[in-house]
Amino acid sequence: MHFLYKFENEDLYYHHALDKQPAAGDFFRHAHEMCEVYGFIRGKGVYTVEGTPYPLGPGDILIMRPAEFHTLSIDTSQPYERISFNFSPAILAGSDPEGLLLEPFFSRPLGRENLYHAKAFPEGSPMDLLREMSRRQPERGEQRLHIICCLFPLLAQIRRAYKQKNADPAAGSGRAAQIIAYINENLTGHLSLEKLSADLFLSKSQITRLMRRAAGCSAGEYITVKRLLLARRRMQAGEPPTAVWAACGFGDYSAFYRAYRKYYGASPSGKGRGTRET
Repeated sequence: MHFLYKFENEDLYYHHALDKQPAAGDFFRHAHEMCEVYGFIRGKGVYTVEGTPYPLGPGDILIMRPAEFHTLSIDTSQPYERISFNFSPAILAGSDPEGLLLEPFFSRPLGRENLYHAKAFPEGSPMDLLREMSRRQPERGEQRLHIICCLFPLLAQIRRAYKQKNADPAAGSGRAAQIIAYINENLTGHLSLEKLSADLFLSKSQITRLMRRAAGCSAGEYITVKRLLLARRRMQAGEPPTAVWAACGFGDYSAFYRAYRKYYGASPSGKGRGTRET
């Protein structure tokens, strides 16, 4: 991956990247702790968000809220260029206390209405604002301020398109979406392949096949990642690791510790990596 531009601090993460020869193994299923606005510039691929596949075209915009699971299937025969921008919702708290600019992220079901085509923005493309964020500023603090100044009109454009958009009633429907919805509604309780099978009236092999097709992983792996994201948010809010593991559905602390260290590359008491490349 070649970064054309990258900026990162505790509440913002931006990168404009180009893979001239993308490798499928470089793009992992993941979820972020911040909101994400993703701009697809060139290449050929399909982004799957919580089981809903979105074929990508130049100028397309994808949005994901925190802990919204997504994975990319990319055509490795073509260069892949994109902009990915992650931001903490807390940045908007003082200026938008009612959360209006965040409606497109949080006022919809998981995996629904994530994709916006360029034609959804007749008054100006969010891609222009995503590109503008990378215009160099003299100081790091000024760079952060410049990015935030672009963030507000960017979110306003997306919100207008969200309000005008007629949701596709078929998007996110089907058995895989039902499995994903059930898991997220019962994340902190007892979940197993056997329980999913009994409660959803599907065989274990059907669940395994549907989840691998929709999310690129098994139901167990999906549950673990979602629980880790929940635990990390609670720890960032001040709860100690020893208090969150059971509340987030893990059977014991050692299982939580091993899973956390494997996913984040650090112990629960350490910082670890908070953002994965897209």
